[in-house]
Parts: sequence; structure tokens; C-alpha cells
Amino acid sequence: MWPSSPATTARSDLPEEGGAGGIAGRANIWPATVAKIYDCFKAGDLEGAQAAQDAIAILQQTFKYGNPNTIIKTAVALQGHNVGKCRAPFNYVPEEGLEAIKKVLAENAAKGLN
Repeated sequence: MWPSSPATTARSDLPEEGGAGGIAGRANIWPATVAKIYDCFKAGDLEGAQAAQDAIAILQQTFKYGNPNTIIKTAVALQGHNVGKCRAPFNYVPEEGLEAIKKVLAENAAKGLN
């Protein structure tokens, strides 16, 4: 997964410049969509790869509510997978954050992301 998104200014050209991989926390939430980023890139479909990246990048907006690992684990738990919580003090997401995560999950589910 590229570290870029409409919400950030990071580069999206790392695979094009020889990037070899990464740790994609969002693959725990949307594994098929994250795999599609790589598959599209390898097939030369850079627009498709970027579209898949952009679709999952919206989760970045929820990172303001807590530690990114906590946000990922919370999203996975909201999908029905018991992955446990992060250790204190990184295990708290306020109610506003939970609602924001639920909204992102619902929006992407409506788009068919998985």
C-alpha cells in the first residue's frame, strides 16, 4: 500500500521507484482492496492501483481519534473479528472516533470494498 492519500501529501510513486513492500495495516480491514493495489500496479494499471488506494485512504481521517494501531484494531473488531485491544495507554478511542470509524466502514461496505 502506498503511503499516499487525498488526506496526506505523501508520495504515491514508491512502487514505480523500486519500493519492495510495506506493512499494510488496512489490509486487516480490506484485504482484497489492498491486494488489488499491488495487482493493478503489477499489471500496469496505475489508475486502478491509485483508485484502490484512494478508496481505503479515507480511514486516515479517523487517525486523529487515537493511535493508528488502535484505530485499525477497532475497525477490525467492528467487522466482527476479535483481535483484542492495544495495550494501555493506546487502547482508547472516544465515542466520536468510534462513530467516525463506523461511518468509514459503512461507506466502504456500500462501495463493495472488502
